[in-house]
Amino acid sequence: MRYGRIAYFFVHHICLHQGDNTSHFDHTFAFVNWYAKSSDIPSIVAQRSHGLIECCNHFRRMTLECILPVHRIFSPIAVAPNGPNKLVVIPLPRKTTG
Repeated sequence: MRYGRIAYFFVHHICLHQGDNTSHFDHTFAFVNWYAKSSDIPSIVAQRSHGLIECCNHFRRMTLECILPVHRIFSPIAVAPNGPNKLVVIPLPRKTTG
């Protein structure tokens, strides 16, 4: 699983013509800035045992993987600083209200 920050959402409108029939489709996407993985192995092992994930405080290079259909977003996360150039990522429950 990768962790990132959503920069913005956008909608792609498609209009398909088949003979006399016209179909309209909308697809919603998110543009995500992915956090770079941390390479501090002892710290990662200690934090994972508590359900925390450590990442670098900078983003990976922008690629096509930054465009994501919204149905592929798994859950929200909380992010907190953890020393210089590090972040702690805390996965939050997918559903928090009834």
